[in-house]
Amino acid sequence: MEQSVSEGLLYFLKFPLLLLIYTFVGTALWIVYKGLSDKSLGGRGSRSNSGHKTTTISDISNSGYASTVDDLNVTITGANGSSIDQAAVGTNKLSEMPTVTGMAIVSADDFYLEVLDSPSLTVRSINVDKEIVLGRSKDCDVRLSDKFVSSRHAKLAPVSDGLLLKDLGSSNGTCYNQKFIDKPVVVKEGEEFVIGDNRFACRRGKV
Repeated sequence: MEQSVSEGLLYFLKFPLLLLIYTFVGTALWIVYKGLSDKSLGGRGSRSNSGHKTTTISDISNSGYASTVDDLNVTITGANGSSIDQAAVGTNKLSEMPTVTGMAIVSADDFYLEVLDSPSLTVRSINVDKEIVLGRSKDCDVRLSDKFVSSRHAKLAPVSDGLLLKDLGSSNGTCYNQKFIDKPVVVKEGEEFVIGDNRFACRRGKV
């Protein structure tokens, strides 16, 4: 009689024990799956409390899939993890975002011409925010009145890493890095070039 009671008790206890085992195994598998899922999503950006993806400016510019910040619906974060106000950046276009150089932030096309030596120019700096022509003609943007300068001697235009210099078929040539140029060259920050008796240097910043 006692053996029958024991067998009956074990029979009824079997189901709760099996349920407990299945619950434990299922919970363990879910924890493992959740951990693997979070790890695989770790390199794809995270979500903020507002539901927007959090990314960095470098992530945006390297993606190549969006032309504006608004296209991405993102929250921009700085290197220290703090958010950056889009209005403070000053523009929505990624191509016009400022470039950080040391502690100063300047636009990628902020270059000017420093006049190192000139027999005719009285100014010491010339802003180059658009294409300009240098020469003896009155129609030139920068007039150089010495006998070694042609009417339309050379042309300058701002580019992302300096000033694009092109000789316009002048009689006496344009000298850059102690050589006369026969094709356009990029004069980078700190570099110099010579037109006639005039010597110039490329500088970054605004006049």
